[in-house]
Amino acid sequence: MNLEEFSSKYQDTFNELKGEIEATLGQIINKPVKLTPGVKESEQPKKDFSSEKFPLIMIYFNSGNTDDPYKNAITIPVEFGLNFFAWMVGDEPASELTDDHIDALKEAVEQIVGKLKMSIPDDSGKLAVHNLQVLKIDDADSMDLYLDENSGLKVEYTVDIDGAAFKLNQYVWAPKSDTESKITEEEKPQQ
Repeated sequence: MNLEEFSSKYQDTFNELKGEIEATLGQIINKPVKLTPGVKESEQPKKDFSSEKFPLIMIYFNSGNTDDPYKNAITIPVEFGLNFFAWMVGDEPASELTDDHIDALKEAVEQIVGKLKMSIPDDSGKLAVHNLQVLKIDDADSMDLYLDENSGLKVEYTVDIDGAAFKLNQYVWAPKSDTESKITEEEKPQQ
């Protein structure tokens, strides 16, 4: 699968899940949520990531087949994390990010994944999520363990909540089995 096909497949999957993600996020914080994605093909995801504003919060997970998963890294501005936590507990945003904020975001992601699994038929396992981590990232060097060198997608989301707009990014890499070139009969060497 080339990047254009991967982008199309991603957009189809997102469109299928969008309503449920928005509804679940809205239920968690008791506010209407609207997600607007902009999908871009990324030849150099590590370079794209290094242009992020640090510190940030990262949601990292693998999805799909456990043997050959999609890799996902969602970057969230600290301001969004602080506001999200405040909306969850009905309070004013804190001034500094704590482990409580990180734990609450992880719990929210787990709720979204659980809700998606319950409400959308998934015989293919595309909604399977593994290795879910929510981390505070202080600089781009902290990301080397998580980012893939291969090209992938960068999805720039605008998240509208209660009149405030936040920018989140998701970096997605396809499984090796999806990106390896397939040799056709015409491409096989003559013997």
